[in-house]
Amino acid sequence: MLLATSAVAEAGQKRRARDLLSGIRARGLARGRLRSERSHGSPRFAMPNVTSLESDSMNIEIVRADTLGEPARGRMSDIFVGGFMQWLHYFSDDPARLSRAFAHMFLLDSFYLALIDGQIAGIAACTDGISPSVRLNAKDLRRHLGLLKGTIANMVLKSQLENHPYPFTVESGWGSVEFVATAAEHRGKGVASAIIEHIVKASPFSAYILEVADTNLPAVKLYEKFGFREFMRTPEPHSKRSGINYLVYMKYEPSAQAVN
Repeated sequence: MLLATSAVAEAGQKRRARDLLSGIRARGLARGRLRSERSHGSPRFAMPNVTSLESDSMNIEIVRADTLGEPARGRMSDIFVGGFMQWLHYFSDDPARLSRAFAHMFLLDSFYLALIDGQIAGIAACTDGISPSVRLNAKDLRRHLGLLKGTIANMVLKSQLENHPYPFTVESGWGSVEFVATAAEHRGKGVASAIIEHIVKASPFSAYILEVADTNLPAVKLYEKFGFREFMRTPEPHSKRSGINYLVYMKYEPSAQAVN
């Protein structure tokens, strides 16, 4: 009887965590899809390691995370946790503990960092859609979050972040932009815009598709600023728990914009 009760409780915790964490991928600047005309053979695409952009009279430098190496993980994780604390708090209310738990997961050659005065101010991942941009390690999660919540985090986050299905066919050559987040002290300075601008200008894609929560109006407006337009939306099954009514899919096609 005790084992049965424990199993029911654990199943309930998993459902709650899954509902909360559905917001991570749809926060608005969390996850998207980029369509490319390239072949599906290469696991990564080449982008410049460093780009300097002027944004609102501030110089924002965009670098690939692997150019800074392992020391960047701590700051990247701080920004990730700060951006998604609304959903991650299920696992812990301590941001420092969460940051330590997730620092291991970033695949550095997939992430791009925005630097202001040499400090990491924002993050975003960009892959070709074949390989994930994060890889979770159950042992690390359990060490920092405990046996039960570490196990649940590994199971739920793998489905939400590593193996998230889309409601349309992902054709050969599609990639994804994920986990765009800005440090709290640098919000409102154009950091997210600078990262997106870097991706649009430096990547070899012919069309861009993003997933965004309908309730994240600032993100929707940001995407519209770059020419994204909604082409599809799907209802969120547990909207009361996740705080999201629909997942909205937006598309940007540079060639179409040029014609117009």
